[in-house]
Amino acid sequence: MTVQRMTNLICACGSPDFHERLGLVWTPGGGTVPTKRGYTCVACHMAVDVGRMIHASRIDQKRQEVQALEAEIAAQPPPPPPPSAPPVKRAKA
Repeated sequence: MTVQRMTNLICACGSPDFHERLGLVWTPGGGTVPTKRGYTCVACHMAVDVGRMIHASRIDQKRQEVQALEAEIAAQPPPPPPPSAPPVKRAKA
């Protein structure tokens, strides 16, 4: 079993800080009810696409895994050369 690690999502501007956007719904006799309407970046004030940020985070994680595997391969000694076969004697024709 592997332990899943939480990853901070980062806006395209580089900021990891977001505000939750709320809307208000009103019904007669029921009052107002807050509804979630997504997130806004604190730094650039743009509405964020959480799905796109998750996709970018997954790609970044895969790149880090590839770099770690490449470093692991580079640290291993090269395999020994295969043994050479003795020369084959051919019959004279």
